[in-house]
Amino acid sequence: MCFRRKHALLPYLPNGISEWTSVLKLATTWGFKDTRQAAIDALNDSQIGLVDRVVLAQTYDIKDWLLPALNQLAQRAEPISLEEAGRIGVDVALKMTWVRERLKSTSIHHCSRCGSSDGNAAFSVSDSRDYAAQGFDYSEAIRTTLAL
Repeated sequence: MCFRRKHALLPYLPNGISEWTSVLKLATTWGFKDTRQAAIDALNDSQIGLVDRVVLAQTYDIKDWLLPALNQLAQRAEPISLEEAGRIGVDVALKMTWVRERLKSTSIHHCSRCGSSDGNAAFSVSDSRDYAAQGFDYSEAIRTTLAL
């Protein structure tokens, strides 16, 4: 394999996220498996953003990235922005919003014996998400909702 992250300081090797993304694109297009994996490894070691990781996983079929990145997207405190929805696809963004909101709607106390819900549940609007939601593993809900 000609690309190794440990050799990234050599002047003729790609440097930075945009260059490694170009290598990934070309290696995927031309079917260069080793070069593609080197680009994926380099990007994985970089400071690539969460939404960029989702977009690259979708575009270049990086199976090991998609579910973990979507799970992190569901866990984060901020909602998916309009710009992010445009980048990951409105369909995926809406499904991810549904996954996130489903946790809220099922977290209200519901008695399995009598079937009643807690009428004393308090609702409020906040700029941040419930701390418990940020640590929740959404993987199974994402897998089911997005048919991964």
